[in-house]
Amino acid sequence: MEINLNILRRMLKRTNLGGLLEECVLEEGDKGYNHIRAIDLTNSLILSVTGKTKMDGFDKLGFGDLSTLTKYLDVADDETKVDVEKNRMVFKGKGGSFKYLLSDPELIPTAMEDKDAIKKLVDACTHEVDIEEEVQKSFLMSMGLVKTNSVVFHLDGKNLRLLGGLETEHQFDIKVGAVKSIGDSKRDKFNIPVFGTHLAAVFTILDWTNRENAPKLMLKEGRPVIIKQNRDTWCITIVTESEK
Repeated sequence: MEINLNILRRMLKRTNLGGLLEECVLEEGDKGYNHIRAIDLTNSLILSVTGKTKMDGFDKLGFGDLSTLTKYLDVADDETKVDVEKNRMVFKGKGGSFKYLLSDPELIPTAMEDKDAIKKLVDACTHEVDIEEEVQKSFLMSMGLVKTNSVVFHLDGKNLRLLGGLETEHQFDIKVGAVKSIGDSKRDKFNIPVFGTHLAAVFTILDWTNRENAPKLMLKEGRPVIIKQNRDTWCITIVTESEK
């Protein structure tokens, strides 16, 4: 099976998010595209990742240990051959082979059946702002300096800021940028608290190699925060008072 290993590697890393999500189902799509739609076990993160791997001849493949597979793909050379043999994905490279044990797709609890769920969340958004690379760097650095589970997106007029830190501890305040309206909204001042660890995991895998496909942040009061880059989308749900 000749596949684009770089695309597969990228898709799985954008799903695994450094170990945040360990299981997923890879679905076959049209014209060589594959899709992963998943929700983490705490219902705090929903994602949709798409790539043109050129893999075909299957309906669904279940991955039950993504960290192990992404570790292998990080060191696998680009000429590695890939095939699916019964319940294993077999990689054959210059130095030998690796036989990854697949899982039954029907037993993957993180697989999301509703293909329109994320689209509905995206379509409902009322505000949008480009995510600059400097914002990513500032946020990842700041998260290592505070003791908190949650961070807050604070919109005041056109200005969006990202706030974190406990009242009795260190705090940070990052200017995200000026938002633009993309939908009907009578509110231009609101807060959306989300898990900072989840946001950091998504921010870590974003890239700015192609400025035309720079990531975007999309918001609607009282709804999940959405990060979108090209065909990939991550939705981080609102943190409750007990989870802060």
